[in-house]
Amino acid sequence: MYKRRKAFRDLTNIKREPLDQNVPIQIKKEPLNSDIRVEPRDIAIKIEQGSDGPKVKIETKHLEIEYDDDTKNIQSHPTEELFRTAYNLFCGYYGKPIRVFEGNSTSACGRKEGVTEAVISVILSQNTSNRNSSRAMKSLFEKFPKGADQVRTATASQIEDAIRSGGLAKTKSERIHKFLSDLYEEQGNVSLEHLREKETPEIKQFLSRFKGLGPKTISCVLLFTLNRPDFAVDTHVHRVTNRLGWVHEKAREKTYIKLNEEIPDDLKYDLHVLLIQHGREICKSQQPRCGSCPVLSVCEFGQNMATSEIKDESEDEEKPKKKKRKSAPKKTRKVKTEPDDNDMEELQFA
Repeated sequence: MYKRRKAFRDLTNIKREPLDQNVPIQIKKEPLNSDIRVEPRDIAIKIEQGSDGPKVKIETKHLEIEYDDDTKNIQSHPTEELFRTAYNLFCGYYGKPIRVFEGNSTSACGRKEGVTEAVISVILSQNTSNRNSSRAMKSLFEKFPKGADQVRTATASQIEDAIRSGGLAKTKSERIHKFLSDLYEEQGNVSLEHLREKETPEIKQFLSRFKGLGPKTISCVLLFTLNRPDFAVDTHVHRVTNRLGWVHEKAREKTYIKLNEEIPDDLKYDLHVLLIQHGREICKSQQPRCGSCPVLSVCEFGQNMATSEIKDESEDEEKPKKKKRKSAPKKTRKVKTEPDDNDMEELQFA
């Protein structure tokens, strides 16, 4: 990131032609270093007059970068071509995801025939593993087989007993009970089927009024149950897209806002499923398997890892080998892993 910003600062010293002669300049970019896996590509540099002064726009095959005289204000945007390139590479490795439009998924975050049941199920998936949330969902609807309206008549403690296997049972039971109570008080029933006829922004505005329904929960309901093109961001999607360089955000909500605007609608469902599968199998939180990565050629994190490994190997060759001393066996240390709160139904690929 430091090298990239330094390069941008250097570009500010380019002699600017008058704006009426503003023609994109085609420049050939050479590889920065022989041991870095960067292919030469064309870069278009364009200087435009903005309301706050001149702005520089750099366009490459996979990125659009904008900045003004304040080089700290740098905004990079992945191109549609980058998204489609990554999608094709993922499909070549995992296969194309198969989407199911009927029935109830056994996954808490998967498709549900009832919208209210979908909201309840996604609440159960918050901050826990897919296995735990699915088990809690199954237990809840076995105890209350008539669905959301029967759950509403139960007390918070009864709901808590039914979902205890899913983790955070007290918090989630209170959240579900309040959501259903507020919904019933507002409209006289707990049905959300009327949302199917509304536009996506209206649905987001309606559901976000209820405590505990954040962007991730609402996005899952939109994507899986209402079949809307919305790019749900769970912990895997957040981690993998940051490593790919599509975003550089610490908060998942910011990742969701940016990628939901930039990823083409026809790719949102498939890329969501593929990124979760990739996060589970290869791009893990601890010890990612970059050597087996199908998108290494377009991955910012993976290429940096490959470069550092090359440097480490060259340094090791220069150092004289020392005799290893016998040491006491190290104690095994448990590695804390992040919860697998994947906002998705069962993975199915062609």
